[in-house]
Amino acid sequence: MRKQYPTRYGDVAVVLHWLIAFTIIGLLAIGKYMTSLDEADPLRYSLTQWHKTFGILVLILVPLRLVWRLTHRAPAHPDDAPKWEHLAAALSHIGFYLLMIVVPMTGWIMVSASTLDIDTLLFNVIPWPHLPPFPELANKEFWEHRFHKFHELASTALIVLLLIHIAAALKHHWVNKDNVLKRMLPDASSHGFWQLSSGIGLTALIFAVGLYAFELENKAPVVTSAGDASVIFTVPVSGTNTQGQFDATDIVLVLGNADPSANSLKATINMDSGSTDNPQANSSLMDPDWFDLDNFPTASFSSSEIVLISVDEYLVTGALTIKGINKDLTFPLLITEGKQATGSFNFQRLDFGLGAEQYPDDVNVGLTATVSFDIPLQ
Repeated sequence: MRKQYPTRYGDVAVVLHWLIAFTIIGLLAIGKYMTSLDEADPLRYSLTQWHKTFGILVLILVPLRLVWRLTHRAPAHPDDAPKWEHLAAALSHIGFYLLMIVVPMTGWIMVSASTLDIDTLLFNVIPWPHLPPFPELANKEFWEHRFHKFHELASTALIVLLLIHIAAALKHHWVNKDNVLKRMLPDASSHGFWQLSSGIGLTALIFAVGLYAFELENKAPVVTSAGDASVIFTVPVSGTNTQGQFDATDIVLVLGNADPSANSLKATINMDSGSTDNPQANSSLMDPDWFDLDNFPTASFSSSEIVLISVDEYLVTGALTIKGINKDLTFPLLITEGKQATGSFNFQRLDFGLGAEQYPDDVNVGLTATVSFDIPLQ
């Protein structure tokens, strides 16, 4: 007996199909646009959170769509369609399902392995965890780079497959004049479709109102991404303060949350961009006894909490990493007229093995170094 196939997709399949379709289009569009922005542009930070939000939504919706597809028979291919077309359709659908999982998964891994360790906030509000074990890996920079490449390749493949899919659907509609496209379009006469769509719309509205209320209660965070932040260090040399600065910095600051752990300051400093006003110090700054540039090209700071202690002042607690050595420190962060954040802290250079062999005491080079910074707020 010949199998009985439905003439069109059911209401649930149609709704899931178009939800996923528009989410993927938004995901790809935001991804392409945000990467065209300067890394210091605060809009890029916000769009990155929405890009990740759409990716997680796809990661949730696709398994639901796949389960529904496996448990509900799909319409048959047109009888007059050639066998190669049947095979191409089957392979493209398999490719779609694989890429719709691979693209967000590689992105999630890439973010989890990021050396910046920036939190993910779905809808710019809801915290989403990093994927273990990547945040704790010693060589996570390698994995971040590797999965960034995978993510780019998979995204490009998804765009190509999406364009082919759209072209094939239009070809069936305008050239073949069959019902391949129509069977996936919403059925205006179906009460079930309108009930399902209304339910999703109402749920989305309630969710949006809830998000808005949550954001108001927790205060919308002030976000600044300051690639051009000023970072200056001072060390006494032969009784005179030697001042230096770093020209290549990557700093992301998030303030304004009621929960201190939700505020964050993440900074990465390229050590090869450092220089001082002392020519003699400059000649040895990158040597193994000092910055050891060959083995430790960057230094970093990552906050664990930022607490509001007065109207325009926060207390920052976190870990400073230099030459692979981590030390906890606490320092005040002052907000000036809502336009800039300034702060400074001291550390013992020997704690990080800086000049430990050449200058193990403070006879020629002081033991205490001071770092000050100025972050423009956006």
